[in-house]
Amino acid sequence: MNVDASPSPAELFKKCEEKAKGIELESYRWAPNVFVEGLTFWRIFEPELEVETQKHRLDVGMLHRNASRYDYLVQILRDSKDNDERWQILAAWLKQEEICTPEDFLPPRIFKRLTKPLQTKLKRFSPTNHYYFALVEAWRPYFEKLLADYRMIRDHKRKSKPSRKPRVIIPTEALTDAGYEESAVKVVVSDRKRTAVAAVCWWLAVREHCDAFTMRNAHSLVSVGSFPPPKRRK
Repeated sequence: MNVDASPSPAELFKKCEEKAKGIELESYRWAPNVFVEGLTFWRIFEPELEVETQKHRLDVGMLHRNASRYDYLVQILRDSKDNDERWQILAAWLKQEEICTPEDFLPPRIFKRLTKPLQTKLKRFSPTNHYYFALVEAWRPYFEKLLADYRMIRDHKRKSKPSRKPRVIIPTEALTDAGYEESAVKVVVSDRKRTAVAAVCWWLAVREHCDAFTMRNAHSLVSVGSFPPPKRRK
């Protein structure tokens, strides 16, 4: 016996809703700064395995690791081609050791010069477009399932053989009885949205008080390559 392991409409709605709640426009406003800092000031040392030691305890292995890190840092500073590269290495090291941020450590003119190449590339980054893209993608699985079930009901209705007492299946009632949100069903059945993205945008326009065409255009623009939501720096 095959058991359908896919989530029910209600379960899928809740899952998508929880994902959408974690998407904030403010996070995308921070995105350019976060990406620029992360890519300009890379990790100097590879992450080490956590070693359980007592507080303030120094063993031979720890001393050896610290000496190796120091030697490596000195070596890459010596191999640097100019002072800008040395500034960059020191700022990246202080960041990795969680001593201070590159922006706090570097003189403003140096920080601006080091980050300028990536800042220029990210100048066209639109926080709003990426926010809308993430929202649409969060709800997309729900509407894909809704559209699939609607088409199955519609096709079954078309292929049904005529009989003396035909069973009339009304898609709207069948879908809401299955557990789908009435507002979402209306978008698919009454407003005749043919794709999941179009249905999501139309539905979210009312829910989020925004323009459906703006949201769909934003999704289209970002689809060629998107940025993940960054973690806001504390």
